[in-house]
Amino acid sequence: DRLTGVHNREYFMKRFFQEIERANRYQLPLSLLMVDIDNFKAVNDTLGHPQGDAVLKIVAKLIKKSVRPIDLVGRYGGEEVIILLPETGYDEARVAGALVVAERIREAVDEEFRGLQKPLNLTVSVGVACRRFPEDRAMEHRDLLRLADEQLYQAKTTGKNKVCVGVPEQSSGVTS
Repeated sequence: DRLTGVHNREYFMKRFFQEIERANRYQLPLSLLMVDIDNFKAVNDTLGHPQGDAVLKIVAKLIKKSVRPIDLVGRYGGEEVIILLPETGYDEARVAGALVVAERIREAVDEEFRGLQKPLNLTVSVGVACRRFPEDRAMEHRDLLRLADEQLYQAKTTGKNKVCVGVPEQSSGVTS
């Protein structure tokens, strides 16, 4: 993506399919994060698209700093960013993996924009979907996308600036 410096959607999806195949082959978990900038429309409407573009660049930079080199970050569309976390799952007992990464991103954005005048006092909402192995081996890419999107919607509609996590057949919202 020329604006943000993260991968474009087409490249991301190609790699996403490859990573699902690799996860199956090596029996590994895989997680997907969908990140949306809360109240972003107000930035464009009030301050103009150049300021909105600057915000997108800053958020993309914060996300890239919050993930590992093997993780894949892409612009899904508009102000939505999608992140693939290979070999990363979610274990409720340890509260680790994908949730840690999602919270790191949420906190980084919150800290960056905290205290700024509206509409620049921005936050993000994050939907997390985890594909466990072997329990979720039959789960296809579109199911993982749908689950991450549902969790993002849950985060947005229950207050924003939070992370919601879903695992197949056991969706549980974790908020911050």
